[in-house]
Amino acid sequence: MASLFSFRSIHAELKNAYGSPRMVRERRARGFSASKERVERLMRDNGLHARHKRRDKVTTDSRHGLPVAENLLARHFSSWRTGSESSISKNGWHEILPLADEIPREPQIARVVGVNINTVIGWSKRYSMEGEPGLKSKTRGRRYLSGRRLSLAQEWQLRSIIVGENPKQWSLPFALWNRRAVMPLVKVLFDIEMPIRTVGEYLLRWGYTPQRPMKRALEQNPVKVAQWLNDTSPSIAARAKAEGATIYWADETAVAEDGHWLRGYAPAGQTPVLVAPSKRHGLSMVSAISNQGLVRFEFIEEAMNTDLFIGFMERLIADNRQKVFLILDN
Repeated sequence: MASLFSFRSIHAELKNAYGSPRMVRERRARGFSASKERVERLMRDNGLHARHKRRDKVTTDSRHGLPVAENLLARHFSSWRTGSESSISKNGWHEILPLADEIPREPQIARVVGVNINTVIGWSKRYSMEGEPGLKSKTRGRRYLSGRRLSLAQEWQLRSIIVGENPKQWSLPFALWNRRAVMPLVKVLFDIEMPIRTVGEYLLRWGYTPQRPMKRALEQNPVKVAQWLNDTSPSIAARAKAEGATIYWADETAVAEDGHWLRGYAPAGQTPVLVAPSKRHGLSMVSAISNQGLVRFEFIEEAMNTDLFIGFMERLIADNRQKVFLILDN
């Protein structure tokens, strides 16, 4: 069975075109034992035979004594020769059309050049109308920036607003930019009714992606933040190192009742900022974390006051063998 399977596989691999003599040579070349009689028997018993190339059927007989129709178009017909085929492949397909008078039919051109017959017909029409310049390839598709709802100047204005401003500055009922927020903005700016899908395509083309915003307190003072980062923090770190102390960063946190799970469009890599008040209400947690990532925390079921926070600091000191530098927020 294995021998018969390999025999059928080889015959199928060779596209069923081999007869018994060539199958004998092929099997011997692949390391199988094969006699001419055995190969002939296997092919006969399993219905395998060589597939012969179908011969072309002659449909034209010019050797007759019948009257020939008058050449009303004054065309000069001649036979297509192998030499012409080689010259076409060398000089390019555009050399064929000027010689159309010498070529009987478009199918022969298509077969020699290797294209569809409709393509050859198209070449012939373009050549007859425009000459050789009509055969040059032309750029396909619509032109760049054609068919867009917004001009480049309008796109630039819209992008500048999305990056530098927020919807509330335009009296829009949105906290962050999204597709539904951009739609009324386009209407206000340019008096254009733009579908939400088109808005998304513009944002994607500009490289804007929906991102979850960072929260920043309204009370933050950028000048004091810069002073802290450049002067105060380095001096505290140097003193703690000199005295062998551990720096802790402490803060009191309330359970948030206004979690922001919003997403808004902004340029990729530039996370939007959602301005929100820093006050919280409800269950509180006071915690401290060192520069090494060690965390100490405590939950408090009442509002934080001075006595409760002093008690937390006492327990924090008791839990550390080194001096503690405690940096508080607010």
